[in-house]
Amino acid sequence: MIKENILYKIIDNNKNNNTDINLDNLLDDVDTQLKDLNRHEILDPYDMNYYEYETYTVSDLIHILNYYSIPKRKMKKIDMIDAICAFEVMPENEELVLKRQKLWEYMLELKNDDYLSKFISF
Repeated sequence: MIKENILYKIIDNNKNNNTDINLDNLLDDVDTQLKDLNRHEILDPYDMNYYEYETYTVSDLIHILNYYSIPKRKMKKIDMIDAICAFEVMPENEELVLKRQKLWEYMLELKNDDYLSKFISF
């Protein structure tokens, strides 16, 4: 079964115009616009990660730096975020990044569990 996660509504602003809207042309136009967005790097992974990491505490960022074995001496928060983002967008680090993200999700689940949260000190 295929689930669609796009909802669209077509509103005809030209009430006197009796032209039919071709769905294929509309979808092609949307596809073209998405490609243009990607080409202009509005959806750049570095920027997306950067804005997310700005919400992290310095302590959380230090844990990530330690996990990646990135030296953190005398770094300000913004420098930590830059170092993490630069590391994570490198293709050769993809496997390690995915592993860290998965393990962090597991830790969050453990921390949210009434019983197991007692054993997580992170």
